[in-house]
Amino acid sequence: MADFETALARCDDIKIIDAGMMRQLFPDGRQERERFFLLTKSLMMIRDRLPDADRQGR
Repeated sequence: MADFETALARCDDIKIIDAGMMRQLFPDGRQERERFFLLTKSLMMIRDRLPDADRQGR
């Protein structure tokens, strides 16, 4: 049972973020939703291009 209790203790620190928080964290990304029927199953942020600093090998 110690493993189960450890897992529960770890779950107490998990925070689920919504679409608005995703946009704040990743302002340069495009938001995509993976759907199952009409429900959003997952939320992804996709960047079309790398920023200039990343392309220069930094």
